[in-house]
Amino acid sequence: MQDLSIQLLAPDLWKWIAALVPALCLAFWTYYRILAPLSTPTRLALWTLRGLAFTLVLFALWQPVATVVIPERGKPRLAVLLDDSASMGLPATAGSSQTRREQVRDLAGLLDTELASEYDVQWLRFDDTIRAAADSVGPATGNTAIGGALEQVLVRAASKPVHGIVVVSDGVNTEGRDPVRIARGCPVPIFAVGVGATEPPADLEIRKVLTNAKAFSGEPLPIQVVLSSTGMAGQKVSLVVRSEGEVVGSEEVELVGDKGLEQEIRFEIRPHRSGLLRYEIEAALANDPIPENNLREVAVEVAERKTRVLCVADAVDWDFGFLRTALSADTTLEYSYLVRTAGSRYSAFGATRATELPLSPGSLQDFAAVLVVSTGAKPFPADFLTALGGFVRGGGGLFLLGGPSAGEWSANRSLAGILPGRTEPRQSRSGAAAIECTAQGMRHPVTALRDNPGETARLFAALPPTWRLESAMRAAPGAKELLRYRDGETASAALAVGFGDRGKVAWWHGRGLWRWKLSAAGRDLSTYAYSDLLTGMVRWLAEPAIRERFQVEPGKRVYSSGETTSFTASVWDNAFRPIEGVDVRLSLRSADSTEAVASELNLVPGSEPGQYDVRGPSLIPGHYQFDAIAEDADGSEVGQSSGEFWVERMGPEYTRTWADPEALRQIAEQSDGVFVDQASIAALFERIPSAIQRLGRVKEFELWNHWILFALFVLVLSTEWFLRRRRGLA
Repeated sequence: MQDLSIQLLAPDLWKWIAALVPALCLAFWTYYRILAPLSTPTRLALWTLRGLAFTLVLFALWQPVATVVIPERGKPRLAVLLDDSASMGLPATAGSSQTRREQVRDLAGLLDTELASEYDVQWLRFDDTIRAAADSVGPATGNTAIGGALEQVLVRAASKPVHGIVVVSDGVNTEGRDPVRIARGCPVPIFAVGVGATEPPADLEIRKVLTNAKAFSGEPLPIQVVLSSTGMAGQKVSLVVRSEGEVVGSEEVELVGDKGLEQEIRFEIRPHRSGLLRYEIEAALANDPIPENNLREVAVEVAERKTRVLCVADAVDWDFGFLRTALSADTTLEYSYLVRTAGSRYSAFGATRATELPLSPGSLQDFAAVLVVSTGAKPFPADFLTALGGFVRGGGGLFLLGGPSAGEWSANRSLAGILPGRTEPRQSRSGAAAIECTAQGMRHPVTALRDNPGETARLFAALPPTWRLESAMRAAPGAKELLRYRDGETASAALAVGFGDRGKVAWWHGRGLWRWKLSAAGRDLSTYAYSDLLTGMVRWLAEPAIRERFQVEPGKRVYSSGETTSFTASVWDNAFRPIEGVDVRLSLRSADSTEAVASELNLVPGSEPGQYDVRGPSLIPGHYQFDAIAEDADGSEVGQSSGEFWVERMGPEYTRTWADPEALRQIAEQSDGVFVDQASIAALFERIPSAIQRLGRVKEFELWNHWILFALFVLVLSTEWFLRRRRGLA
């Protein structure tokens, strides 16, 4: 049976309805006043036809729309989502040889037997995306995105709606949107079927591995391993560190924790060569039911020798003293210090290799970065400043702390062209001023001291004021203002960074950074804010800015299993200026086979000039290599780049290794469905018929714009005209 409803869409509908009464009265009066001899039936017929004509006109002006609901024919449609994520390879229950994937397969067979005769079932598998069940082959590797799977089912069903969704999963959502929130707005009921053990199994997990991203050949490299265990207290495990198949560190560890309690083990490894080295950390434990989380991998960039950094100060003051203390704790770089002693003479401060002030770019070639600490009391030698300009243009890094009020640095021709800031007079005298982080600073590697940009901004806002100079600084064209002073005056830059040809430059236009070190702990802030800023600054400067005109780097050297890959490319012209409008293509392949594992990826312009980004596929564990090529608008090759990365077995699917039935229960309840486990699945078959609603197809007709209304109006007028002519009326 069809449901019919009519809606009137005209605005101010009551006015048009009110006009119907006088229209009918007019029709009656028209024939009532006619003096021609008309019989009563004829007069009544003419009056009715005229009134009907007026009514049809007003009805059209009301803009009527008819809605017809046509009941669907055939079986109700159900979408069945079968979890095919990496966690489906885990044991179904503690001590069981059956996996969750086999448990899902058995439940799918039972669902097919009970539902196929009464419902039109669409079988789908999902991990971080959905696909037809028949298309799922090979081992389960992706993360679990229940919310994303529900959204994709509803989008797919837009043209052919489903009446209900059945989800068979362990309920542990490891990626994407909150499935409970998705279920709350779902127009059809969701029936959840839980699989997997609901209690934490006995398990040993390498929770995380911490080490430096860079190291030096032959120098100590610390590796910190964090273990987490459940139900294994007192057992002994052999913890092994391997590099290129060889054991480079091992230790027998007694597990002292339980119920997920963590314990730390530290190794000190000495890399045997330079280049990109991968280290495997494995916890060997017999009869561990979940070996996937017993192996972790890290990649370290090993340099031939320790990178050297030179620090030059015109006096020993608070800023220099605290800076030297903070940098001395950084063992990844080798620091040398020179301080003005008398006149223009500079001497080594402490046990350092540098013994005299470099006065030419060649004398600075052994250093990756130079730090200049200025009190502004006396000028630096002009030859030294000229050498700094050539050093930066050749690819070196330069950090300027402080600065003369008379503009000594800007006056040096070699140095002026690379400074990231321009100084100008300021009305107020020097004094203390608070710092705020700019939008660029919240995301720059130098000042992004927290993962969350908002937390970074709050951190800098809460730090004690520093001492600003008499002059104000503005960021130079192409440079970035990372921090600025906020003292009620027109904002001026406190820290600006930029590129000088092949090198990098950072300028802190102020003094008194040491105040952060003294005050941070007492103000409930991180005591490492001062050290983190300085060491991050120096490492950023010491890293070569540009090696080639075209560079491509993966987002990580080691991805977790199921994690989406990403790549960033940088393109420069012959003068090392960023190039826009370049076509950048990248292809992936497995280093373990000759087969390509992903189609060619096209990189798109990023947030910075000359930068191009792309998000790649999630890959199965293994060793991968990539090749990239860049071409300009004319099709000419700009450059080629290649690299490698790894995907480890460990991922979020092996962190929580037991099921989450409560999440499935909430998903079902929020959508008026039902949650069952394997033992109570009979209740599902009883609930589905009463929970689903047959929704018919809806069709709408604009009656005011329909030909039938027009034809009816013409018929009424024609009939009236015919009767009038028959009775001799004009």
